[in-house]
Amino acid sequence: MLWIMAFHSQVYFGDSGPGMPLNFWKQSGFGGADIFFFLSGFGLVHGWVRRRPSTATFYAGRVRRVLPAFWLLVVADAGLSWAMGSSPTLTTLATRLVGVDYLVFGDDRFWFVPSIAVCYAAFPWLMGLASEAGTAGPESRRPHALLVLATAFALAAVTLPVGHLYLLVARVPVFVLGVFVGIRACRSTEDSQRAWPWPQISVGVAVLGLLVLWIIQMSGAESADESFQSGGLLLFLPLAPALVIVAASAFAWLEDRGLAPGALGWIRGGLAFIGRNSLELYLIHVSLFETLGPQVNAGLQEALPTAARGNLLACVLLSAVSLALAAPVARFARLFRANSVTGRP
Repeated sequence: MLWIMAFHSQVYFGDSGPGMPLNFWKQSGFGGADIFFFLSGFGLVHGWVRRRPSTATFYAGRVRRVLPAFWLLVVADAGLSWAMGSSPTLTTLATRLVGVDYLVFGDDRFWFVPSIAVCYAAFPWLMGLASEAGTAGPESRRPHALLVLATAFALAAVTLPVGHLYLLVARVPVFVLGVFVGIRACRSTEDSQRAWPWPQISVGVAVLGLLVLWIIQMSGAESADESFQSGGLLLFLPLAPALVIVAASAFAWLEDRGLAPGALGWIRGGLAFIGRNSLELYLIHVSLFETLGPQVNAGLQEALPTAARGNLLACVLLSAVSLALAAPVARFARLFRANSVTGRP
């Protein structure tokens, strides 16, 4: 999520010299959304296998998780825009609240929630596709059908004129791949004993993928949009799981050897916080960066010796505010969900 925040900021580290690696990291931040989609598919599998919910129960849980925070923050974003003199029309607000602003009209300000909602809607069907009995789990015998589906969507993103839906179509295969990996992770002990050396393979995939992404960015693309439209986004189909596996393996390696336990504890706590509040954090930072970002950047650029320092400080300040607001908003949304279930006012 911090990667996505950097991507949405106006921070610029330079295309040469010591700032070039940081600028590459910033310009590749759209991959943070792919990692979220991958982890969502992976995590949903484990919840499904553990609870075995009905499709209706699953959908109800997803609605209660997403809609309260989404509605609250869309309305808050409209209020913030109004205060800054650029409020959306009532029609735009209404379409945002029901999620068709992106899917139908191409308004990508809040593309993320309608897109992940499409993946959630397809999830029970994906689990059935991968299963002999219709409830995929450790006994699943057809998970490789998901790889075929992911490949089909990746080809569609490249070959079909999907227009503004490219952001969704290119993320669906990453979500499906997360479901596939989740099912594989739930397999029996016998399968795990025959497992391939995934950490080592993932390091190779990550290095190769990042190298290709760097070549794409250095090949003349004038913006991050051009970078991922020219193939950078689909690179995260293999890159997202590879980066997740590399990070998890490195974390486990350090823990097993008892290295830097204090730092690892802080990292674990930070990751847990971001994981619990990821939806709220995404929506808050989009609103702040797009509505307040230009004014905050302009003010700090005038106050500091260089524009680059102003942009960096603006990114830090807006990110800190987003992090500070995420937990209270999430608690409020959870209270709303609890009241909706119990019927209390």
